[in-house]
Amino acid sequence: MTDEASDTQVEYGTSTSYGSSSTLNSSKVTSHSATLSGLQPSTTYHFRVKSRDAAGNLATEDVVAMLHGMGIKTGIDLDKLTEASRTAATFVGHELPSKYLKAHIGKQARARRRAEAGR
Repeated sequence: MTDEASDTQVEYGTSTSYGSSSTLNSSKVTSHSATLSGLQPSTTYHFRVKSRDAAGNLATEDVVAMLHGMGIKTGIDLDKLTEASRTAATFVGHELPSKYLKAHIGKQARARRRAEAGR
């Protein structure tokens, strides 16, 4: 799910090169699904979910956080992805539309304030 209407596509494969992708669903929706074909049992897959909103913003860490919360191993270090997104926001000059990123930044700020108050 996304907080903004966006399209849907999933890239997947047995390596981070992916190699396969679902058909791009260009309908702008907030509840997403995709059909993946050719998956084999007992095989580890890498996934990259691409969901672009009307402004062209591409969601990433929200999807990874959701998958991790569901117990699905992605092989992605969510903290490093979040920091990369935070850095990207400084380059583009505006906040990115990630709910997870905003929550992560808020959590870090609260921890910093608690640490400063305990000095």
